[in-house]
Amino acid sequence: MKEQSNVLQTYLKLMNTVKLRFDAITLVQLKQDYKIPYPITQIEFCILQIRKILETIALGSLVANEGLYRRHFNNIEKMWNGRLILNDIERVNPQFYPIPISIDTSRETHVFVNKKDGFLTKEDFIDIYNKCGKLLHAESPFSTDKENESMYQLYETYIPAWCQKIVALLNTHLIYLADGKTMLYITMQTSTGDLPSGNVFQKIEQ
Repeated sequence: MKEQSNVLQTYLKLMNTVKLRFDAITLVQLKQDYKIPYPITQIEFCILQIRKILETIALGSLVANEGLYRRHFNNIEKMWNGRLILNDIERVNPQFYPIPISIDTSRETHVFVNKKDGFLTKEDFIDIYNKCGKLLHAESPFSTDKENESMYQLYETYIPAWCQKIVALLNTHLIYLADGKTMLYITMQTSTGDLPSGNVFQKIEQ
């Protein structure tokens, strides 16, 4: 039981870093705390946070095994292709991807209902991760100022839509861990505004 609790707390810690990165994106987008002398760095900062959030999502299901987590974490540092990252994790845990749910409270016993749309899919993950990678490199000196400006303006429009999809995926979700026996129920929104919270469900052997 203690081991399960430790796994849950480790995963919740990851989810809290996701929330903190979202907070950082929001502050930078709203320009509430400071003025940025070189505006495109604001967009680059947000894109970096989104990319790190995606990596956290990919690795989350491996938290039950520290060695496994660290090995794939190191692999991700060498990968620039979202599809390769997902394939790498999926070989270890075919059910690694979060399952976004809502709670049907109309019944006496509340029921988990899988969301059908509006959330970050695996295909979205790959597309967004690869797009983020493009912006994390220096722009070509042979591109015109107008071309660079248009590219950054396009990415600035991407940020809110991408964040909305990620929130829809993680807000309330289930995650199967790589041990094949453990599932976590996670809610990112808590009444106190503290850390995300959750519960552990363990498969009962027949």
